This record gives sequence, C-alpha cells and structure tokens, in this order.
Amino acid sequence: MSAHDAALALSYARPLLKNRRMGSQLSMGATGKWIQERLDTVTAHAYAMDTGLLYAPGKEFGEALEGLRAGYTSQGDLGSGLRLGAGLRFKTIQVDYAFSSAGELGQAHRIGLTFRFGTTPPDPLVLAQDWYQQGLKEFRRAHYSEALVDFNKALEVDPSHPEALKKMKETYEKLKAITPQ
Repeated sequence: MSAHDAALALSYARPLLKNRRMGSQLSMGATGKWIQERLDTVTAHAYAMDTGLLYAPGKEFGEALEGLRAGYTSQGDLGSGLRLGAGLRFKTIQVDYAFSSAGELGQAHRIGLTFRFGTTPPDPLVLAQDWYQQGLKEFRRAHYSEALVDFNKALEVDPSHPEALKKMKETYEKLKAITPQ
C-alpha cells in the first residue's frame, strides 16, 4: 500500500493599513490551492481557497522570534496532537518544514517551497534610520555639511523622526560656531 499527497498553491497579499510612526501594518492575503491525494489505488483531487489577515505590531512592541511554529489540534481528520514546524526565508525563496501526527497512519513530514516574485518596497522607517545613522557618522567626523544633508534626507522620508530633527539643530549650531561672521 502506498500513499501520496501533493499540493500546488498560488498566493497574493497586500498591505491594507500602515502606521509608519509605530511600524505596524495590517495586511490581507489569499491562496488558491490544487490538492491531490492518493491512498493505494484511490486518488482524489480538490480545489481550496484560504484568506487571511496579518497584523504586525511594529517595533514599539518588541521583537518576535520568526521561523518556528507550534500548534495543537484536537479535532483533525487524521487525529489530534502536536504540530511543529520551522521555516527559512531568503530573498526570493522560502523553505518550510512541518511535522505532525497522522493518527493511525503514523507521522507526517511536510516540506514546502515558496518562490516570491516582484520586489518588496523598502521600509521607510528603515530608510530614514539609515540616513540618520549616516548623518551621525558624518557629524562625529565633524563633516557638518554632509551630516546636514543626511539628516535632511532622513526627515524627508520620515518627517516625525525626532532624533534627526534634534541632531540637525545641533549640527546647525556647530556650523554657526565655526563659520566666520
């Protein structure tokens, strides 16, 4: 007796709401699936659709460990039990592994491979922070004109960046002190 499962899925997701100041985001997505199962000589095909919402609370709420998953099901069609999984995400490829009990059939190991198409736009908060950090380097080297440019770019991306505005004022004061009147 042999058993075989296969699934092909195509997903699409997009952000619905973003809070740039807090770094939080609400996104929605949908996945269409084609599923095939075979047990000995019997084969079945199905189509399925999943939809969902994802809320990412942002930087103000701490860090989370990404990639590890665990769950418990009490009423699965293959029995109840613990489910474990892990994933690695690279630029365009994601590899997922999951382990679960399959009731009387034993244990199930699932491997998923995800390809991501298109480019992800850079996070504005990260860009603003990068410009701010570059400005700090220039400020420490006493390259005040260059620091002003970098702090200004940080504020163009994130006008509410409080450190960039504060450091820009401090840089103006340094320039005024060294500029002959």
